[in-house]
Amino acid sequence: MLVESLIKATVKMQGFKVRAVRGSTTGLVAELGPDRRYAPRCSGCGEPANHRDTRGIRYFRHVPLWGIPTSLSYRPRRVNCRSCGGVHIEWIPWASGKHRFTRELMVTLATWSRTLPWQQVAKLFGCAWGTVATAVEEAVEYGLAKRDLGELTHVGIDEISRKNEDMST
Repeated sequence: MLVESLIKATVKMQGFKVRAVRGSTTGLVAELGPDRRYAPRCSGCGEPANHRDTRGIRYFRHVPLWGIPTSLSYRPRRVNCRSCGGVHIEWIPWASGKHRFTRELMVTLATWSRTLPWQQVAKLFGCAWGTVATAVEEAVEYGLAKRDLGELTHVGIDEISRKNEDMST
């Protein structure tokens, strides 16, 4: 399996393609480009929009492959959106907001931080502990937004395990 195939398998890529993967002094860099079969989407409303111009290269940290630091490079396009009426950067499905790391790396960091301290996770993945904290925050926000309490009918409270301060004297 080629490295390009691994990148495609681990990143949400509809509307984008892997042009090349090259080695650099910092690890692997996957160069991404737009797939001309798809119109760019507005990051504000998510609707297809007209391409206006292209910004400079942005790098996004990705999950390391075999312990080799991996990043994605992409030149985001700006779009004229008819729906929300403005010029916006296109929607980039592998990143959220202005974060410089992929959603897959965020999920990996948040998963590891359930069992290890944040400082140790940061050391393992070669990032700052603030990045791990942001990843955990994003994972919690996602979980709270996607939770379904529709079938919840009862909430139980274990009264026996509650310590009563008045009875200790």
